Amino acid sequence: MSEHGGKREGAGRKAIADEDKAKELIHKSLKLIYKKDGDDENTVLFLKEFALTPRGQQFIAEHIIGKPKDKIEHNIDSLNIPILKWANDKE
Repeated sequence: MSEHGGKREGAGRKAIADEDKAKELIHKSLKLIYKKDGDDENTVLFLKEFALTPRGQQFIAEHIIGKPKDKIEHNIDSLNIPILKWANDKE
């Protein structure tokens, strides 16, 4: 029997409770750093600082403008794909 497929421990999407716990920890951390009561105020202060960094500017630009399309060039000879020959082909 195949060992692939089916239910696997740890596979799949994280539980919403885990995501909520992570968000809660982030908000607590921001509150300790910026010392504001409201989560929104702390988040805005964090984003303001983040936007001043090169990585923050790249992140914001990618989300506002969109990422540029990746150009991938393929060389058919390097793909090692067998070429099918028909019985009536002369070669």
